[in-house]
Amino acid sequence: MHVCAPGLKLHLRWAAAVSLTCCRGTPPSPPPSTEMAQTEPAPISGRSSEPCGRRPRCVLSNRQPLEGLPGAELVQLSLTHAPDARTDEEHCDRREYWLVRASGNTLLTADCAAQYGANSQGPAEVMVVGIHLAVRYVEFQESDRCELMEATINLSNLQIERQERAVGSVSHDTCHADGPQPLVSPGGDGSPDRPLLVLHRG
Repeated sequence: MHVCAPGLKLHLRWAAAVSLTCCRGTPPSPPPSTEMAQTEPAPISGRSSEPCGRRPRCVLSNRQPLEGLPGAELVQLSLTHAPDARTDEEHCDRREYWLVRASGNTLLTADCAAQYGANSQGPAEVMVVGIHLAVRYVEFQESDRCELMEATINLSNLQIERQERAVGSVSHDTCHADGPQPLVSPGGDGSPDRPLLVLHRG
């Protein structure tokens, strides 16, 4: 069962609140662009220093220089699912969000371009706010249940400064939280198999 539209419509009203939270009382000047710059998809070569490595069906879909971090870029990779995919999880068209800089690459978080089946991983909203990455994630689950998460990653020191999760119920294609929940997922080390911020708890 494919559940991506229209039930996965997400809203951007949270963006202003995120920018106030992550800057901790210091009003930021508006960044030139609050979304990742769009580029034509381009293949990434197989050098080990690049995030794609030698993974099949991996292309660079977005690249954005970070104004507050000279020499650093936020890079989005797209990895389409294999032609022989069978399960909901295997149908994920994976998207990875990397901090790329001379000192090394860090996998910040990863999602799927669309949610394929209840309880499987879905898409996230990812936005650059100064030197912070703001992430909002909604996952639709069985029996009209859902889970949502909002988080902020400091791209300078790679710390998750905020992670708030809640469970709720679905009404009119929207996830309504039942209330705050202590559902913080432990972070990874930023390697290809262990993103710094985990969205789908499985």
